[in-house]
Amino acid sequence: MRRPDGKLEKALTSDSMHRNVVMHYAKSIGISIEAFGPLSLRATAATNALEHGADIAKV
Repeated sequence: MRRPDGKLEKALTSDSMHRNVVMHYAKSIGISIEAFGPLSLRATAATNALEHGADIAKV
């Protein structure tokens, strides 16, 4: 949340980013949010990297 002067009331955490930003966009494009979370995003990114030739040791 922002104060009237535009500054944040408290620091953003990874949990608040997931809850407020990622889930907002997931809902807006119709992704089921019950099985959607940080671990599924990480797995999707890793799979995509491997499918496009990334070194498995770096992934």
